[in-house]
Amino acid sequence: MFEPELRRHLIGLYETHGGIESGFMREIGGHTLGVMDHGHKRRSDYDITDKGLIGGLQTRFPRRVVPEIAKSPQHKMTWMEHYIVSCYTAEDGGQFAAHRDNTTAGTAHRRFAGPVNLSDDFDGGEVSFSEYGSHSLKASPGGAVVFSVRFCTRSAG
Repeated sequence: MFEPELRRHLIGLYETHGGIESGFMREIGGHTLGVMDHGHKRRSDYDITDKGLIGGLQTRFPRRVVPEIAKSPQHKMTWMEHYIVSCYTAEDGGQFAAHRDNTTAGTAHRRFAGPVNLSDDFDGGEVSFSEYGSHSLKASPGGAVVFSVRFCTRSAG
């Protein structure tokens, strides 16, 4: 998915600007709200806002991922929700417990997720799908694990 130079650039953006602790979405009182719960998720994200960089990222997904998603009978990919560089750190207890990515009214539009590993100098980073046993997947640097969010509960960290 991402060549070494692009991965170094994205890591550099995170190292230069840092990340902001991100929560997750929950349905509360009929509203989709962002919440923080370190027992469920602990991660910091850098939001990519540079339109040129986003354009470069957008060219990679249609060429490398969309043809695979098109093999699925459930969806034709037409857009991406957001572009972030995420960091789970051991010092902070970084993790994301088992969850689904589309369980609220505000996230029900989601169909696929495709986290891309930027490096391999860390322990963890596996994605697992409890419905299919205890096996976990970890993409190589620059690679992605792309999956349907409709049918799988996943954990990462």
